[in-house]
Amino acid sequence: MVTQHPKFITTETMYLLEEAFYVACEHQDLEWANFFLNAVKAQFPKSVKIMRMLAGFHEASGDIVKAQDIYLDMIERNPEDNQTIKRLVSLYRDMDMLSQAVTLLNKYLECHQEDFEAWSELGEIYLQKQNYSKALFCYEEVLTHANKNYFINLKVAEILYSTQRKDRIDDLVDARKYFSHAALLYEQGVELGNQEFGKEES
Repeated sequence: MVTQHPKFITTETMYLLEEAFYVACEHQDLEWANFFLNAVKAQFPKSVKIMRMLAGFHEASGDIVKAQDIYLDMIERNPEDNQTIKRLVSLYRDMDMLSQAVTLLNKYLECHQEDFEAWSELGEIYLQKQNYSKALFCYEEVLTHANKNYFINLKVAEILYSTQRKDRIDDLVDARKYFSHAALLYEQGVELGNQEFGKEES
C-alpha cells in the first residue's frame, strides 16, 4: 500500500509506518527499516520523528557514535525533547555506559521530578551499580506516586533488605514492613480479580 499509494502516509497514519520501522530495527531487518524510514522521510523530511528514526536506524546498524551524535544534537536544539532524552538513556544502558545514563537522567529529573518512569529507570541503574542508598531514594519517589502498587513496595523492601548502611537494623525492620504491605496488596489484588493491581497508578 505504501509503495502504490504514497498519499497513504499522512500525519494520522505515520505512526503505523513508525511502528513497522522499529519492529524492523528490532529484528535487524535493515532493508525494511530503511524502506520505512525513506517512505516517511519523503513525506515529512524535517520531522523530529524522522531524526529520531534515523538515530534508531544507526543503532540497529551498529553505528552507535552516529546515533549518539544525532540524539545529542536533538537535545541541544530542544532540551525539552523528553522522548529523545529517554532514547539516549536507553542507548547508554545498552552500551553499558551507566555513568552517562545516570548523569543524563539526574539532569532531566531536576526539571521533571513528577516523571516517575524516569525515577524508576534511574533506580534500576543504581541497582545495577549496587548503589542501594540512591536506588532506595529513587524508588521512594516512585512510591509517593504508586503507594498501592505491590511491586514497588516489594522493590523498596528488597532494597532495604540489601543495604549495608550503619542503621542496618532499622532497614531490616522497615524491609519487613514493606514486605508485609506488599503481600497484603497482592492478596487484595488477587481477591478483587484485578489484573492491573501490579501496575503504577495513573
